[in-house]
Amino acid sequence: MTSRTLHGARGFTLIEVLVALSLVGMVFGSALALGRDAIANQDYLERRLLAVWVADNVVATWRLERPVATASEQRGSETLLGRRFDYVLQVNEDVTADPAWPRHSAVVEVFEYGDTTALAFRQHEFDGP
Repeated sequence: MTSRTLHGARGFTLIEVLVALSLVGMVFGSALALGRDAIANQDYLERRLLAVWVADNVVATWRLERPVATASEQRGSETLLGRRFDYVLQVNEDVTADPAWPRHSAVVEVFEYGDTTALAFRQHEFDGP
């Protein structure tokens, strides 16, 4: 029978194991940070897309409810997919060569409920009385 000694044993030292664990930790930390940023960006883009849809809906509703367009300002709120948005609609009448056929521009700013920073800004132009 032979006796075993530690002199011939092969393996990793404590420093090598610590260095390997720190590298693995840095890689996982970076991956988590990237994932967190991707989720935050996706949430912002979703809110922005919904705000654009609200802006388009506000203008479409305004045009359908008023057979004759007039200059006005309207404030309100809409809920879309469970999120509430505030909006400001301004309709301006522009002077044209034919006063019976004016040009209108509708500008909509959409805010997340309770916020003052606009998520969407849309401008629509249309002709007609």
